[in-house]
Amino acid sequence: MKLSSVLVTMTTLVILTACSDTMNESTRKHRQGGAPAVDTTTYEVDAGTAFKDVKNVVIGSFKIGFLEEKKDVPIKLENEKNAEAVSGDVKLTHVDRALMQRITDAAYADFTTRLKKKGYTVTDRNALLKNRDFAHANKQTSPVRKEASFFGSGSTVTYVAPSAHGNLYFVGESGESGGFGFSNPLVAAINYAEETKTQVLFVTYQVDFTDKTGAQKLSIPPGNGIRMIGGKGDTFNTANGTILLGQHIISTASCGEVIDKTDDGKKATKSLSLFKAVLGGGAEKASSFEMKANPEKYRAVSVKLLADANEKLTSKMTSLR
Repeated sequence: MKLSSVLVTMTTLVILTACSDTMNESTRKHRQGGAPAVDTTTYEVDAGTAFKDVKNVVIGSFKIGFLEEKKDVPIKLENEKNAEAVSGDVKLTHVDRALMQRITDAAYADFTTRLKKKGYTVTDRNALLKNRDFAHANKQTSPVRKEASFFGSGSTVTYVAPSAHGNLYFVGESGESGGFGFSNPLVAAINYAEETKTQVLFVTYQVDFTDKTGAQKLSIPPGNGIRMIGGKGDTFNTANGTILLGQHIISTASCGEVIDKTDDGKKATKSLSLFKAVLGGGAEKASSFEMKANPEKYRAVSVKLLADANEKLTSKMTSLR
């Protein structure tokens, strides 16, 4: 690769990294349990002109992060009289890796179908995987369980790629960068897009069960969405853009029960909707809770939420074309 080409690619990566940092900052308050940074808009779009006239795409990465545990969540059980604010550590149970895989595979199939129905040509991913740069890009075998991440410190998330992919690529959207230099998947994607004129999509979602904006339902938080890599671009025109959700997509359906594990009684609420976060105020004592999911309901609700997210984001992507 020529030195000039290397310098352009690295400069583009620096710009992308800066955009990633800005994106992370815009949603950091939500991720760490504070007030959502964006709560009035539907999307956060960066470099929307990059999506203009896009026809051919390849999905470089698709992954879903399933929140499994979060510490120090201000909560109260509403079925208790005069319930006081407590700082609760909440753990999701009865959602195994096999179930996460089923959800991820369904969401991925839905995403590709929606792209095709909206007129995009989804090209063979094998060509990308055989590319001299992307073949050596940093990747991790799916699934991967990580502490801290999109949701901030004190959180545990399991990331899952579609069965057809097998590997996970992290490019900063989940709190982990893709590495430095040509081992970074973004660099490989930039070069591939430049050579083939095919845009590379990196899609990331998180499934949350501890959101504090209302009743404790499953949700897809803001800051999730699509990063598109279209090449090096130039000084005045970027070839790379992002479309992220600007607000929660929240389900109204219950998918389990919350069990108070603090005492021997292990008191349970009747449904997840009875478990609400306290807005403001400090916690007075530490508590431990289990979110005991109904596996089939959790699957159905998650698949529906992810399909809604797919539709919103692909529709916005199409509107920018």
